[in-house]
Amino acid sequence: MAFGVRPPDIAEWIVNLGEAAEYMFDHNIFQDNLVGCLISAKQMVKETKPESFGQGRIHSGPALE
Repeated sequence: MAFGVRPPDIAEWIVNLGEAAEYMFDHNIFQDNLVGCLISAKQMVKETKPESFGQGRIHSGPALE
């Protein structure tokens, strides 16, 4: 460390707990915004235009052929 000063051992624990809290916070945002929107979009299409939803389940995309 700077000038030969070493922080106390508890400082490393505090930093690690802060990193873990940040990870848990960001992980929830990711799940709600990115993954959750796919599930809600699927439900929205299923409710508003069921014939399109049925076609999408029957036909495969070009990558699968």
